[in-house]
Amino acid sequence: MKKRITNTSVLVALVSITIGCTGQPGSKPLGEAPVTQAAIIPFHTGLSYLSEAPTEIAYDVDTRFILTVTKEKLHAAKTIYDIVPAHPKQGILSYSSVSIRIIEDEKQSDIVEIGDRPELTAAQRALLRSLDYSSNFVIRVDVRGQNGEAGQAPWTYATPHVTIVPEKQAVNSGGKEAMIAHVKKGTSGFGYMVDAKTLRSGKITFTVTQAGTLSDVRLISSSGYRDLDERVMELVNTLPGSWEPATNAAGEKVEQEFVFSFGTVGC
Repeated sequence: MKKRITNTSVLVALVSITIGCTGQPGSKPLGEAPVTQAAIIPFHTGLSYLSEAPTEIAYDVDTRFILTVTKEKLHAAKTIYDIVPAHPKQGILSYSSVSIRIIEDEKQSDIVEIGDRPELTAAQRALLRSLDYSSNFVIRVDVRGQNGEAGQAPWTYATPHVTIVPEKQAVNSGGKEAMIAHVKKGTSGFGYMVDAKTLRSGKITFTVTQAGTLSDVRLISSSGYRDLDERVMELVNTLPGSWEPATNAAGEKVEQEFVFSFGTVGC
């Protein structure tokens, strides 16, 4: 029988967490952290004003995907539902395929282990245990579920994307909102210079080191406007506040990667 992809309620819990692209690391109260001077330095963009009504530019800073799992929890996982909380038995008649695939450079790689049940195979467990903090992977679950209305058993699937995070995540003293305000103020003029039809989801990654400093700030996805990309890069390099480094289960300091998103909302 040919597989038919439908939008059923079989994997509602799984599907619901695939919508978002980033998650929220724990943070201290935001308070009234000041915006640094770097955000208000005059600059020339080379762009022209397009209209009197500005294009809305979205901003966010978080882990890469909304669903996160600690390395400690990942190593103890025996089923995919130890990683992705859900009610796997409700409405599911059978599993066709359950795969674990690594994501590298914003793309699904060829590194994958495939099983046919929710219980992780030895190869899948070994693959997951080989991953370090800030690694990303996707679980694809293909199942046959019960369709109560038609009395048939359609095929459906879910693809939750997961980021591995330290047991205690890095925290910025000013909080998430202060970091966003810093970049938003520093790019305030771009709303009048970019076209909503051209604007895309820009993303810049940065690493909080064991010493609490920023490193490896790089653009991994363009907003569609090079000047905006470069300006956000400058501002991410001067984010306000100090960083408390992440730690592992043993309390040892470890590096953690975050993503600053700007432009349109999207993966």
